[in-house]
Amino acid sequence: MKFLALLRGQLGGIIGTGIGQIILILGCGYFAVTAATQFERFSENFGSASSPLSGVGPLLIFASILCGSILGLQFWLMSYRRTWHFLLHRSVSRVTILLSMITAAVLTLVVFTGGCWTLLFLYASLPGLFVLPPTLQVYFEGWLFISLGLVFFMGVALSGISTAKFYTTKLFGIIFAGIILIVTFMSLDIFRASIVIAAGILIPAVQLFSVFLNRDF
Repeated sequence: MKFLALLRGQLGGIIGTGIGQIILILGCGYFAVTAATQFERFSENFGSASSPLSGVGPLLIFASILCGSILGLQFWLMSYRRTWHFLLHRSVSRVTILLSMITAAVLTLVVFTGGCWTLLFLYASLPGLFVLPPTLQVYFEGWLFISLGLVFFMGVALSGISTAKFYTTKLFGIIFAGIILIVTFMSLDIFRASIVIAAGILIPAVQLFSVFLNRDF
């Protein structure tokens, strides 16, 4: 019950981020898909290499990373304002508090960002809209892009509660997330990219739990 209460509080505080995702992804995504239909209609060289949702990919990456980074900034703000002790001195374990914050971030990315991506995919798959509609592989690739938001959430959050100095390892989490982004683009297939992103989530997550559970706020 305490976990659900904390989760509701977290979701209530970040609902604006989710609404911003809807406006950004659906608004710009609809424009990108509509532009793709015009390109297909007038292009004489359209082939299987061109995806109807190719213009949505960069938008999805940007929106996911932006969302994850904004959600991770709450760890910086609470450290800067020195408000952690007000939250941690409740009759709730640190694990429960951290899990509620992570769960809220995951739900925001899945429900808002993932929901917008699913709607765009279904729209692009409507019969007659494209000669070559998007494949399921494209849909799964979109979810990989969305998971990059969780990589940056973990990285920004880890840097936010780190007690190290800026000139040492405090920014490790953010730098690591940037490296994961680059390596993901260098991956040759979905399987390798999935492994890279999974590592990009798990490694800072372990560090985040370790620091959060042992740090003296």
